[in-house]
This record gives sequence, structure tokens and C-alpha cells, in this order.
Amino acid sequence: MAETTQEAGETADPRLAKLVYMLLLFGLIVSPLAVIGLIIAYVQNDTGPAWLNSHYRFQIRTFWLGFMFVVFLISMSGVLAEITILATFFSLVLGLCLLVYVFWSGGLRDVSKATNARAVGYAWIDPKR
Repeated sequence: MAETTQEAGETADPRLAKLVYMLLLFGLIVSPLAVIGLIIAYVQNDTGPAWLNSHYRFQIRTFWLGFMFVVFLISMSGVLAEITILATFFSLVLGLCLLVYVFWSGGLRDVSKATNARAVGYAWIDPKR
């Protein structure tokens, strides 16, 4: 078995590890390329010398960490979207309540009184004036 690993280590091609790095990099733009790179890294892992296997392990870990990060971002964007929708809904309800209060309490009549030439500027200080 040791002979098989030595023979595989001698025939291992480091250019394949470089190809996986490029696939992971371009996978940021086109996702299936990263998955192809992951498959190549899994297949080539433990087939070459120790230094090359460490590269494949690093590539596998990098893919899964990036995948978890993307899942986290997607889940947080959903939460933020829900918060935004709720905030918009509550602000609309608050605005509607404010309009109802202004109309029912006669707030607009006070505004019309303030537009009289005699009462301009004093309606909020002394309503009798």
C-alpha cells in the first residue's frame, strides 16, 4: 500500500490543484464551476504527496466555508427583508392613525385659525388671541 501512494505521488500533477484554485475563483461568478472544483478536489485528495493533499484539503475547506457564508447571507437577507416589510407596515399604520387623530380632533381647524392675519404666529402660544 505504501508503494501505491509513492507511485501516485510521483505521478500527481500539481497543475490540477491550480486548476481547482481557478475553478473556485471563477466559481464566485459562475457557481457550478466551484462545485466542479470541489468534486476534483475530493477525487484527487489523498492521491498525491502530502504537500499536494494539503492543498486539496484547503480547497475543500474553503469551498464549504464559502458555502456556509453564502447560506448565512441569504438567510440574513430574508430576515432583513422581513424587518423592512414590518417596519414599512407599522409606519403606514402609524401614519394612518396620525391622520385619523388630526381629522377627528379638529386639528385642521386650528391650522385654519392660524392662517388668519391677526393670529399668525400667535396661535400656538396664545390660542385666545
